[in-house]
Amino acid sequence: MGLFHKENVFLDNLIAILLLCGIWSIFLLVLWLGTGYTDFSCFRSLEGVECNLNRTYQLSQSSEIKIYNPIAVDIEDYKDPDTGTPFVKAVIRAKDVSSKVNIYSGYNFKEVYAVAKEINDFLLSSNAPSFHKRF
Repeated sequence: MGLFHKENVFLDNLIAILLLCGIWSIFLLVLWLGTGYTDFSCFRSLEGVECNLNRTYQLSQSSEIKIYNPIAVDIEDYKDPDTGTPFVKAVIRAKDVSSKVNIYSGYNFKEVYAVAKEINDFLLSSNAPSFHKRF
């Protein structure tokens, strides 16, 4: 005996498989739409250092933030207000701006610290003319 058709269990299994495939497809579509990447680039010139932060998501235009004369990247610890789960943010400070720009955040502390370290190495101790990181 089936749930959907009392006489044919094969149709029950077929309907169940189609429902599961549909749910799985919707899950993958939502996951794909929510993914994106961030490009962070810095260039040295005679005027100083200029950084560009480009965030790109699926099915939307990218947003670009220019950061003039960046000083360093700081790590800030936070807790998710809904779940209480701790996460970290890598934020960049600029010379003549009081606010900070969020570069990268997440629950993987090592990954956020690694990104902050790479950018700080370029800003504070490198003489390289440019820097680029995608995450």
